[in-house]
Amino acid sequence: MNTTPIKLVAGKMSAAAPERPIQSHREDRLGREGFIRHLTVYGAGRSLSYNEVDTLRREGLKLKADGYRMKDMVRYVVNSKVFLEK
Repeated sequence: MNTTPIKLVAGKMSAAAPERPIQSHREDRLGREGFIRHLTVYGAGRSLSYNEVDTLRREGLKLKADGYRMKDMVRYVVNSKVFLEK
């Protein structure tokens, strides 16, 4: 089955290049924060308090400058207070 979208241009149909779905800021934030939170819970071996989650969220925004690379997120969690004081 062909899933290439069809565009109507000046009365003619043409195949358009597949576009990446647009994610809202909220979806992006939830995915990123969720990953960092789950990784921290796994690493610490316990659930997190509200203050710990809030701190992870605020401090995790520093990762935006580098595009939330996976290795940066893992390093962030490993060097976090929650992980080091488990």
